[in-house]
Amino acid sequence: MDKIITKDMNIGILGGTFNPVHCGHLNMANVALRSGLVSCVAFLPLSLAPHKNNDYIADKEDRYNMLILATKDNPQITVWRDEIDRKGYTYTIDTLRILINKYPNNKLTYIIGTDTLLVLDKWKEIGEIFKLCGFLVIYRPGSDISKVLLKIKEYEDGYGAHISMIKEDGYKAASSAIRVSLINGDNTENLLPSSVYQYILEHNLYGVKND
Repeated sequence: MDKIITKDMNIGILGGTFNPVHCGHLNMANVALRSGLVSCVAFLPLSLAPHKNNDYIADKEDRYNMLILATKDNPQITVWRDEIDRKGYTYTIDTLRILINKYPNNKLTYIIGTDTLLVLDKWKEIGEIFKLCGFLVIYRPGSDISKVLLKIKEYEDGYGAHISMIKEDGYKAASSAIRVSLINGDNTENLLPSSVYQYILEHNLYGVKND
């Protein structure tokens, strides 16, 4: 068992490709922790994302290593390898079934932004997912709050979903835009943890050269 996980903890799960992990991802984790609705946060990097098969994605070990660097100073955050160690495409429903067997005495809460909430019904076996875990939605700047609340009610009425929302603004950032900034040599000081930026330089990721 993960050393930061204890019995009866509510584990917040933050999944994604993290290509690369950036300050927006870390902000989501910290907002969730400050809310008190989760006791810890586990970052869950994907190996292969079924919805991003045409995007450039850095090697899974590089993405994992950057997550370790970005979260190493926060004792309430851990990084899990459950998805990157599986072959082929990974789906949340399959991962949740594995995690429930692995952490039978813990509650699982999936952390998402409002943009993801609006397309959650496109996830594989979403009805089963709602039975296995709750969701914590963090408001993304620019989202239509009326649409968000309507969607939450739709999931609750249609699937019996358990969804909480934090109205504290999330950090508006996107990995795709950050990758463009890196290639263009733009300043990413406020977008990436310094340890992650140094790792990108040292390993020549995303077309960035360490001159």
